[in-house]
Amino acid sequence: MKILFTNAGGEGGPNAFARMLAPALEELGHEVTPWSASQPDVVLAFIQHDGISRAAQALGIPVIGRLGGMHYHMDGWPGWRESNEGNLSLFADADHIIHQSEWSRALYSSVLYDRGDEVSVILNGTSQKRILAAEIRRVPKSGRRWLACSNWRANKRLEQVLKIFEQRRLFGDSLVVIGDRGEQLYGGDTTWLGSKAREDTWGWMLGADIFIHPACNDACPNAVVDAAM
Repeated sequence: MKILFTNAGGEGGPNAFARMLAPALEELGHEVTPWSASQPDVVLAFIQHDGISRAAQALGIPVIGRLGGMHYHMDGWPGWRESNEGNLSLFADADHIIHQSEWSRALYSSVLYDRGDEVSVILNGTSQKRILAAEIRRVPKSGRRWLACSNWRANKRLEQVLKIFEQRRLFGDSLVVIGDRGEQLYGGDTTWLGSKAREDTWGWMLGADIFIHPACNDACPNAVVDAAM
């Protein structure tokens, strides 16, 4: 089957899902491409419609929508529908929907409506086999090894990482922080490693004793799914 990905660029969580999902589909014998000169059998649209996915529907090509999270503060928020316009349109129009977690599926069903068998859940395309094959990485410390890993946007609450570590740590514990904007956490028993490719974080996850991710409004963080493997 020839599968066309649309709106799958960038570095966010849904696009990390695209990069993981593509090789898994190819292992099953499908052909995956971000663009195509010939007509695909199905289009997988990420987060929202674009010109390609709408053109595909006009040609009768099935479109599967992979949705992200939703801004769900509905009461008294005049901009709620506008802020969710991409998600809402794709949810209503796509032939099938992929959610990133059961929580996300329940959210859309509650706020909008239940699409029943037209919905699936795939947990961010995480490959347990690839994660477990990574080389274990650790800091040379004697205590428990804590790890925090994310693209540190405001809702990831980077400031809470150090606070929780300091509140719960035992003597000899150490913390490794991976991701951008972590310079203020460098020093002492805390090591900031900066931004890393997703596959370069797996060894640190395997070497950690405790994974910490105090984010809010995260339906199914890639880092948490990977660490759980």
